[in-house]
Amino acid sequence: MIQRILTASLLIPLVLLTIYWFPFELFLLLIDVVAVLAMWEYLHLLNHHGGHSFPVVYPCVVLMPWLAGFTPQWIPAFLVLTLLMLAASALVQIRTLREGLLSISGNTFGLIYLGLPLTLAALFHPRLPGGVGGWERANELLLIFLTVWISDSAAYFLGRAIGKHHVFAHISPKKSLEGFLAGILVPVILIPLLGRYLLPESSTTFLIAAALLVSVAGIAGDLLESMFKRGAQVKDSSSLLPGHGGILDRIDSLLLAVPAYFVLKVLLESASLS
Repeated sequence: MIQRILTASLLIPLVLLTIYWFPFELFLLLIDVVAVLAMWEYLHLLNHHGGHSFPVVYPCVVLMPWLAGFTPQWIPAFLVLTLLMLAASALVQIRTLREGLLSISGNTFGLIYLGLPLTLAALFHPRLPGGVGGWERANELLLIFLTVWISDSAAYFLGRAIGKHHVFAHISPKKSLEGFLAGILVPVILIPLLGRYLLPESSTTFLIAAALLVSVAGIAGDLLESMFKRGAQVKDSSSLLPGHGGILDRIDSLLLAVPAYFVLKVLLESASLS
């Protein structure tokens, strides 16, 4: 647990630095580093499941945030090209036919699972080209991070203290119902208070909805990665971060939390325009 706290004490200031002070291009480079390391860990898990990894996914996951930030009109063509390259990789690399479907579906899912959330995270940068950024966007991304951190901490500490009813034991035996409830209720209580300072123009109803949706999505993201690891019969995705395992272990909750918040914003903006 001491290792977890020490690692978090180093990561949190780094995240704040990248959000508020890094230029957009440097922020994208950091996202690319995270994307490459997380993809390497994910493909390692895929190999344990019997799938075959395609090296072409690395440049694809690296390019996605740059295209979305500078030339979003190219995204549809890029996605079509990516699909064609994945299909070509399967035809060239697969020698055991039973690996074909698992390999191409596993690599395609990896691009969606990692590339989409990290690309959406890049779009929250306050210095986004085209004048569509702003400090409110950075505060929104920070609010997502805070929600996930609070949810994860509440679930861990309260789950260990009072957790008695185990759920999803086939995925993560130590997770408890009490921990899950704490991971949802504590953010719902605290995030509206923090949101008054980070997003003063947002209503309490929105902040409660955001805290609820993001915390549930974060818990689901943690369980999803646990399912991948348990299926691969490994404890951590890697050992890059002391006390946390790998990069994928650290960002697993964010991989669903960021898209969940994005969907909530899109739905609210659509409702306000209708």
